Amino acid sequence: MIITAPEYHYMSKKEYANRLDISVRTLRYWLNGRYYEEMKEIGYTKLQKKLTPKQVTYLDKKLVYRE
Repeated sequence: MIITAPEYHYMSKKEYANRLDISVRTLRYWLNGRYYEEMKEIGYTKLQKKLTPKQVTYLDKKLVYRE
């Protein structure tokens, strides 16, 4: 059996916050503060509404998200 990485699509900050069971405000605080320099390197801007698949993958690894 081959295990593959999940494929992600563009996801709103609200959708991602719901997946982590945190508020959108907390997610924004993390993205625009704690992880901003790292996220900026993969194309994140503070005003964007949706997270790219690459950003979602990065955050999943950083925040140890598991379903």
